[in-house]
Formats: sequence, C-alpha cells, structure tokens
Amino acid sequence: MKNVVRIDSQAGSGDDTKETYRTYSLACTQENDMCIGEVFKQGVRVAYCESLDLTTAQQHLRRIVDWHIKDAINLRNNATPDFELWCMATMHILFDANKQEKDILRKLSSQEDDYISITSLAKLAKLSSTAELNYLLSDFARQVCDFIPYEPPYPGDGRDPYLALLCDTSLQGDSVRLTSVFSTILKNYRP
Repeated sequence: MKNVVRIDSQAGSGDDTKETYRTYSLACTQENDMCIGEVFKQGVRVAYCESLDLTTAQQHLRRIVDWHIKDAINLRNNATPDFELWCMATMHILFDANKQEKDILRKLSSQEDDYISITSLAKLAKLSSTAELNYLLSDFARQVCDFIPYEPPYPGDGRDPYLALLCDTSLQGDSVRLTSVFSTILKNYRP
C-alpha cells in the first residue's frame, strides 16, 4: 500500500520491512523459516502474527488492521463524530501529510464556497490525472475516519463515500469544494 519503506537487514536477522497501512504501523521480520509480524497504533503494539513468508504476514497484518478499525467503528455504533473529534482527527492526519496533500487541501480551503475544477486542481498539484487527485482526497478522508473511527454512509450518486465526505461536487461533476465541516476546520489551517 502507501508509504512502504524497506530498511536494511541487520546481521543474521533476514529481511525487515516497515509499512504504514491506514493509520497503523506494520513491521515484519523474516527470521530463518518464520516471518514475525506486528501491528502498532500510535506506538502501542495491538497485534502480533507469525507466518511462513513475508507476503502472507503482510496480508494478515492488513486484515487485522481492517478488523480492528471495523470493531472500533462498531463499538462507537458508527455514531457521527462531533465537530471537536473531526478537528482532532483532521489535525492529527495533517501532521503526517506530505506537502502535496497539504497544498491541495490549502487550495481547496482558500476557495471558500466556490467550486474549483478538478482538472485545474490536479494540474496545480502536478498530478498525472484527476483520478490520482480523487484518490489522494479520498485517502486523506479515509485516514481521518480511521483515526476517529467512523465509516461514512454511501452517497446515493455512487461516489466514493470518503471523497463525498470531504468534497461536494458541482452538478456537472467537474468541480469540487470542501464540505462545510472540512471547510470550517481547514479555513484557518496553516502548516
């Protein structure tokens, strides 16, 4: 997935990998014929697994994260977060966002209630396509929701629920603006 980092092996310990998946850190160590996998949430280990190979361990760790988030959503009864929780989660995710993501959100928040063309926003961000822009925006909203944890409802128009949570789309479908919640949160954001 996103943010996969390969680190040098330590003498005799085989291959090590670290990865960020959703809002969790995953670590795998290949030792002899066994792969040890661990899941961390904000520095605290929340799960452990063993596997015969690295790929299987990584897949299992991602499944564990998905289950962990789903369980947390169910514990909250998927209640709509209050504004303070939206703010806290957004600021937490923005802290680790890259410059490109911050620039896109800054441009969207500077538009106030005006729509901006997704094509021009993608070009401004030096992205190869509007699909890449939609992915970045959706991924940002998913990370905010994962932090809370919250699962937005599916909109009736078939759009990605995370993208619909973050952005309103014009009637023509070619322009976007931040939803009122995120517009209010990001209005005064300065990294």
